[in-house]
Amino acid sequence: MATEAASTTDASPKRDAIMAGAWAVFLEHGYGSTTMDAVARAAGVSKATVYAYFPGKQDLFGAAMNNGARERFSAFVNQSPDPHDVEAGLRQIAHAYAAVVMEPDTIRFNRRLVAEVDRFPELGRMLYEQAFSVVREGIADFVRAAVSAGTLVADDPGLAADQFLALIRGDFYYRGLLGVPPARSPDQAIDLAIRTFLAAFGRPA
Repeated sequence: MATEAASTTDASPKRDAIMAGAWAVFLEHGYGSTTMDAVARAAGVSKATVYAYFPGKQDLFGAAMNNGARERFSAFVNQSPDPHDVEAGLRQIAHAYAAVVMEPDTIRFNRRLVAEVDRFPELGRMLYEQAFSVVREGIADFVRAAVSAGTLVADDPGLAADQFLALIRGDFYYRGLLGVPPARSPDQAIDLAIRTFLAAFGRPA
């Protein structure tokens, strides 16, 4: 099959259009029911152009997920919480994370992924590597900085990051995923998560 050459000048706009189209189609139809034809139509390009950038649907899904994660978590990753004011830093991290994971499109996408991961187990690995691990490492970096600043005590910053994430999402995230009304506001959930985390990892007075 002949493919259209991707020139240096038009590669980025076309790729961006494909990414946007792929995200919309995967979100609407899930991985299994998405076709490269549907992505091409949503992106306003030919199927040959899609294949010029991505040799198969799995490659396209991985790139779209990576792109979507970077867009949604860019504010989270680029923030610079102060490790010397650890409570304020944790609050900044928690609110930035909650804003992303409670976004309706994020919830819809996670529902789609969970429904299909048994048939396509590689999707779960992609999500972990291209979205969750980015968030985890961002929090672990803050924990390391706080340990160096003397405001936290954690032998394993990665494990501490895992536990903080679990505390944040434990209530409102899963309720959102399952369509259950929240038992408390995100602010209340975050306050409780921070108190619990500091009880475990805060520097003793």
